[in-house]
Amino acid sequence: MKEVEYTAEIDATPDAIFQSLLDEKFLEQLQERLEKVTNVELVSLEEREDGMIRRVTRYTAPADLPRFLRPFKDRAPDEVNWDEVAIIDPAKYRMRFEIIPEVPDHWHDLYESRGLLAATAIDKGRSRVEQRMNYSVDTPALGFLINRAISNEVSNIFKARADVFRKFAGR
Repeated sequence: MKEVEYTAEIDATPDAIFQSLLDEKFLEQLQERLEKVTNVELVSLEEREDGMIRRVTRYTAPADLPRFLRPFKDRAPDEVNWDEVAIIDPAKYRMRFEIIPEVPDHWHDLYESRGLLAATAIDKGRSRVEQRMNYSVDTPALGFLINRAISNEVSNIFKARADVFRKFAGR
């Protein structure tokens, strides 16, 4: 499995960070900071009986084909979509998530991901936010390109999240 990690120190408590994560304007602010993502949309948000929150967020980006595949662009989609399915534990300041790409059903067996966002108090009013995602793409022909694209975009999303936390939670 490949891994993408990003850690940031934020001038806010873990509670403030997770309140901002659940704020309705969080996704709007996140989208504004993502260069290649054209839409970040809340699909569903449900509080479960156990106090956890299940949130599904849909991301949309243009399909950016590498140069050697551009002759096939008429057969490629104009955009790519993926859902982040997250289980948020506001009491423990943890969000576990998986990314589910919008691909034909038979491709789902070729992709696996799991991630974690955790906020930990480090000083009075300061927190360390750790974001990590492990993933694998089992496609020999295009695996290298897909892995690079995933790694780059996930890194960008992690950095953008930290920026939004700084703006919202560090008020």
